[in-house]
Amino acid sequence: MAGSNSLMEKTVEAHVRIGFGDVMLQRERYPTPIDTLSAGSNDHHLQLSMTPKLPRSVACFPDIWGPDRFEPMGDLFLLPAGSALHARGQRRVLQTLVCHLDPARAAKWLGADMEWTEPRLKGALDITSRDIRLLMHRISAELLDPGFASDAKIELVLAQACIELTRYFRKIHADLSTRGLARWRLRLIEAYVVQDPSAATLGGMAELAGLSVRHLARGFRASMGRSIGDYIAEQRIRLACRMLADGASVKEAAYAAGFSAPTNFATAFRRDTGYSPRQYRERSLRCPAAKKLH
Repeated sequence: MAGSNSLMEKTVEAHVRIGFGDVMLQRERYPTPIDTLSAGSNDHHLQLSMTPKLPRSVACFPDIWGPDRFEPMGDLFLLPAGSALHARGQRRVLQTLVCHLDPARAAKWLGADMEWTEPRLKGALDITSRDIRLLMHRISAELLDPGFASDAKIELVLAQACIELTRYFRKIHADLSTRGLARWRLRLIEAYVVQDPSAATLGGMAELAGLSVRHLARGFRASMGRSIGDYIAEQRIRLACRMLADGASVKEAAYAAGFSAPTNFATAFRRDTGYSPRQYRERSLRCPAAKKLH
């Protein structure tokens, strides 16, 4: 990776060009503590450190997470194409196996439709798959001691590693869908919707939570036992209830809750509360205790 350690020395010990990228074994020497900021490249960057990283190695995707969030970085990681990375670690000499993968040409094995959600990005910094690690070591051994049809063998093994990578990242998505959303994400979503339920959108919540819309919807349902659309609709009716109880007109409450017409609002309100908006307003104004209904 290119970076801000201007004194870093790199020696390429072996290199081969394959059909969907480049593979090289290199030695990196950092005379000062590692502090590299790499700009996003056009290729996926898959790397295995043959010299294990120290436990305090961390990294950040600054364009996605912001500059201050760092997560643990393992000795096997993937930097997706177009993603800047800020890495920090201890000074040392590293021998690394680096694979630059062309996204278009590797799409047959590395999932062209991969969505780089926040859990997947975190998983990419510390790939824990034993199968992928073993395949990377096989590539390294072939680079160090090439035999008959060595380039073809490396390409086939790397293609298998890409398949395993796709399975690894898809499993992260499957696990997320099964266990639902983390509590901190649910709190962010709740605060976002309650603040202005009429303006809440799935896209806005997905961006806030660092997930795709599809993953957000599945995770929310797994956590809450209902759809996120139903949750937004409920919060809109709750907002309308509060406004009506405080004396707002039916039309004011309808528009504030995001309904384009009072008639649509009345239908949804009665379905949720059992009252028409006007009945609810009059009942609340006559009996303040009735405000507790919503």
